[in-house]
Amino acid sequence: METATATQTPPGPKGNLVFRPPVDIRNKTHFFIQWMADNYGDISSARGGPFNFVFLSKPEYIEHMF
Repeated sequence: METATATQTPPGPKGNLVFRPPVDIRNKTHFFIQWMADNYGDISSARGGPFNFVFLSKPEYIEHMF
């Protein structure tokens, strides 16, 4: 029988972005993505509502995903 293991997620802000966004995400998305990269690194994650998001800041990482 296999046991479940905890998955690791990239670093990111605690809590839910829906309730306490650090910047105006809706109108200034580029500032938010830059803020995430500056504070949490090239690969970061955040929770928004019931969803988990992963942000990639380097073009090489984005190319690798596609």
